[in-house]
Amino acid sequence: LQPTVEITGVSIGYTGDGYKNAIPGKAEAKLNFRLVASQDAEKVAGQFEEYARRMIPDYAELALSFTDPHGSVKLDLNNQYVAKAASLIESITGEPPLYVYSGGGLPIVALFHDVLQVPQVLLPLANEDCAMHGTNENFSLKQLERSLEFSRAYLKQ
Repeated sequence: LQPTVEITGVSIGYTGDGYKNAIPGKAEAKLNFRLVASQDAEKVAGQFEEYARRMIPDYAELALSFTDPHGSVKLDLNNQYVAKAASLIESITGEPPLYVYSGGGLPIVALFHDVLQVPQVLLPLANEDCAMHGTNENFSLKQLERSLEFSRAYLKQ
């Protein structure tokens, strides 16, 4: 829902068998910038690089590499595809859908938005407690069956 920077990986020091009593001479980190619709990925990358270079001590070297920068979008829920999805969800579950504002970085969504310029609908087909991307990620069989039923009906029309 708000921009974030996540540290998704760190590699430093001796990682082989046994022990080494040495101060590491090199460290590497992988960062993931999660942006919102009002931010420009290239500009944020430049701002981060400027900040990192200001913070690095004189005796250290810094190498940065930015891969796959992409923008973000805020989807408009007032379109025919969302209405169609809502109607199908209600017919399958017997309950109207709950609209929840959530953030996420899906490069293909930004690409579709910018290039195709067509309205989109995104909805989770997993159970709410699926622990998405976690080590204990799971899928309810009942929700999976509902998701397949929804997908067949949505794509059939």
